[in-house]
Amino acid sequence: MLLVIGVLFTGISLGQTVAPKSFAPDGTVFAMKRKDNILYVGGGFNNVGVHTGGQAFFPNGSRLPDGRKAYIFGEVHTSVPDGNGGRYVGGLFDRVNSTTVSNLVHILPNESVDQNFLPQVDGIVDVIVMWNDTMMFGGDFLNVNGTNRSYLAAIDMSNGNLTNWDPQADDRVRALKVTADYVYAGGEFDRMGPYDQRAVAKIDRVTGESEYFIGPTGGTVHDMEIENDLLYTVGDFSGASGYYTG
Repeated sequence: MLLVIGVLFTGISLGQTVAPKSFAPDGTVFAMKRKDNILYVGGGFNNVGVHTGGQAFFPNGSRLPDGRKAYIFGEVHTSVPDGNGGRYVGGLFDRVNSTTVSNLVHILPNESVDQNFLPQVDGIVDVIVMWNDTMMFGGDFLNVNGTNRSYLAAIDMSNGNLTNWDPQADDRVRALKVTADYVYAGGEFDRMGPYDQRAVAKIDRVTGESEYFIGPTGGTVHDMEIENDLLYTVGDFSGASGYYTG
């Protein structure tokens, strides 16, 4: 199908960087022509959208994303509010706006990057939880700020330093829930610290030591929820300590 679109042309600059937040079709473009401030494009496509990067926000009633939001060059796997109008974002990305980052970033209310919080995480950040002045996060990484932290780590937000909390999972962590005493982790791991603990682990929030906990016999936990002292898990598994769960 051949379509022709008109795009408002507000300016042009010559450089070596692809402009983010530009319009793009979902198929091949064969021709284009600019007249005045309109760029006409023709080709074999059906829809035209906006490059949003790894996140998109749609104002109420709008079919177009808010172009004022920060542009993340990569994948967003998790985002949590900072309590002041900004947010912490984790995933697989190496730049936000014009700032080089490493998979974990603090975006301020004005959509700029917090230059005082630039941790170096060498892999994917899948989940972030906050407890008072401590950020705990999990994913598919082995080092944070040059220090070994296998798949789980914590940062003291009062000074930005890595804490001594080091549960030592043996594989990817995809879910976290925190209580006053414990952190519950879910993911693809078979061990947490020195203990066999498949897919779900119960970890002391202060010491980082894991405790025995009844969990799946194998598989992957993708998400968890705590309600009325019960822990609910969802994922790709069929049993919990020998009991079939469906």
